[in-house]
Amino acid sequence: MLFLPSHQATSFHITIAQMAFIIAAGIIVTGIFLPYFGIVADKLSGYKEMLLMIIGSIIGTIIVIVPLCDDFITLLLVNVAVGIGTAMSTAVILDGAVLIGRKVGMGVWMGLINSIISFATIVTPIIAGVVLDYTGLNSVFYFTGILSLVFTFIGCYYVWKWSKGHKPEQLFF
Repeated sequence: MLFLPSHQATSFHITIAQMAFIIAAGIIVTGIFLPYFGIVADKLSGYKEMLLMIIGSIIGTIIVIVPLCDDFITLLLVNVAVGIGTAMSTAVILDGAVLIGRKVGMGVWMGLINSIISFATIVTPIIAGVVLDYTGLNSVFYFTGILSLVFTFIGCYYVWKWSKGHKPEQLFF
């Protein structure tokens, strides 16, 4: 979403206020849906919870179509969809974080999760900037969507292994 204003500036004419509304709408939708998906995550078993996270991740890959958007409404709809996918995935991640935190220490685990989020917040714009410099603005959205889809497929693989009876600690070996 950091590159969305750049896309707006080069592709079509919407106001800065409209761009701010588009970005805010995605964040607001995530905030509205996060408690709902938190309730859903609490009611699901571990395997079904992972499927919810994967579905949310797949929805999030819709970012790949941003270069195809040509007006305020389509960009708004894409950002709202990404917000819903983010809420689905985040609810499961936070639910799992609490379960793991109870075993290893909540402070340590929350610190680790926030460190990972901070690292991603730093690295992602740098990588996107390099992609932008070498391949153009639209490629940032394609690259982000494809990378998200690749990691979603990796997640699917591990959920599949889990569904075949592997214990969580055996999934990575």
